[in-house]
Amino acid sequence: MKKIAVFIFVWILNLISIQTFAQVKQAPDSLGLPGDNLNLYAVLKLFQESETLEGFEKNLNAESSKINNLDLNGDNKIDYIRVVDNVDGKVHNIVLQVPMSEKENQDVAVFIVERNDKDEVIIQLIGDEDLYGKDYIVEPNYSKSVDNNETPNPGYTKHHPLLL
Repeated sequence: MKKIAVFIFVWILNLISIQTFAQVKQAPDSLGLPGDNLNLYAVLKLFQESETLEGFEKNLNAESSKINNLDLNGDNKIDYIRVVDNVDGKVHNIVLQVPMSEKENQDVAVFIVERNDKDEVIIQLIGDEDLYGKDYIVEPNYSKSVDNNETPNPGYTKHHPLLL
């Protein structure tokens, strides 16, 4: 009798745990949009690490970078992303675009890069609404943490080549 009671108890416990796991929904890893195949956070990081726009374009499209996986024209090949810089005074609108045909381009995202009155470079990366949804904006983390136990390098001279 004791064995039957233990068996029933274990069986009921299993049923409860199966129902509990079935009700847990995991957060989606994607937006369910075509932009899922190009992580704009990775694009921003690569952009900030690139010395020139030509180098950025080359590295963005390099298979070894594993950043670009867009296939917007559905030909089962990764689309080449062009980088086009439109300058308006101190503001650079750097458009990432995929040629869809000889006469048509699809904008993927736009970097807005400007130097403010304090001589600081401000960067925003705005994903195209059709690919990323409305108001998909990525910005660098400008906060400087003092608590990370790292000593800033006083000789660090890296600069942003676009706005010299």
